Amino acid sequence: MIELKPCPFCGGKAQHIVDGAGICVDDMSIAPNVMHFVWCLNCSGLVSGNSEEEAVNAWNRRTDERED
Repeated sequence: MIELKPCPFCGGKAQHIVDGAGICVDDMSIAPNVMHFVWCLNCSGLVSGNSEEEAVNAWNRRTDERED
């Protein structure tokens, strides 16, 4: 598991959440639609992604960091 930085909005503690819901792909079957979220336990700030890595990287990204 990748370490989560404090909330960029309030500095609170964050948690990784996985939400799996079913989506209908045709008339007879249901496929899982899994989303990953990082959520602040203090202010409810939220980001999402299609994988844990994507959600955590979005959460940990800061505007003051420069990409080389």
